[in-house]
Amino acid sequence: MAIPAAIVLTYVWEFTRRRRAGLGIGSAIRRTLGLETIGVVVALAIVPVVAYAITWIPWFVHFEPSLADWFNQHGEMIEYHRDLRSTKLDPSTDTYTPTHSSYSEAWTWIPMIRPVSYFVQDLGPDIRQVLALGNPVLFWGTMWTIPYCAWSWWRIRNWVPGFIVVAFAGLYLPWFLVARPQFFFYVLPLTPFMALAAVYALRDLSAAYLVIRDAETGEVAIDPETGEPAISRRKPYLPFVWGYFATAVGLFLWMWPILTAGRISDVMWKARVWFKGWT
Repeated sequence: MAIPAAIVLTYVWEFTRRRRAGLGIGSAIRRTLGLETIGVVVALAIVPVVAYAITWIPWFVHFEPSLADWFNQHGEMIEYHRDLRSTKLDPSTDTYTPTHSSYSEAWTWIPMIRPVSYFVQDLGPDIRQVLALGNPVLFWGTMWTIPYCAWSWWRIRNWVPGFIVVAFAGLYLPWFLVARPQFFFYVLPLTPFMALAAVYALRDLSAAYLVIRDAETGEVAIDPETGEPAISRRKPYLPFVWGYFATAVGLFLWMWPILTAGRISDVMWKARVWFKGWT
């Protein structure tokens, strides 16, 4: 989904840019297709294929398979995903039971209701785990940073928040139409745009001033003592911005053991695995 969404976004972006420059619809379409297609093919077709092929190098080195084995592996992967079902009939109970414990629908990804646990090892009083968990500050903050970007896009007609919103929506919303089982790690392509949304919103907050406006006209009031606009010289939201970054970094360090299979006590593990869905 990410690559088709990026292709559509690129063409729409370039077409819109040429239209704003004064070109007609036909000229804008022809120039967009003629000048951008080579770059799109290289960046969004050739480079991803090459990058994907490179990721298989360790597999070839370790297992020493043939090229036929590589194609067969892909056939098995396609067959697995084609036949994947969220439930199957359990003959012993004659009921349908989940085929995997970590399925999660798209609406649960941002609140991180059911991340995927890749590895767990019980060491008696200690535990080691690899949990595919996002940074709570970034993920939960997305519930206000993306709407803020959408509002900013509508208010100031700036392409920057618009790009963030369109890219995020293009990658995320189609998953709500997919019936097949889904996992939390499908959210990975969204995380760069979640980070961009956070940076955009926090940048605006850090630069914001308090402004006193006239109750009747809505215009900026004039300070009677100085004769200048009644605008605060301080940035009241800057402490919040620094607090956001400090909390994000602190939580990343705090969660590090359960992201990297670090050996920690059961008490310290429970202090990091906050919800039942994270176990």
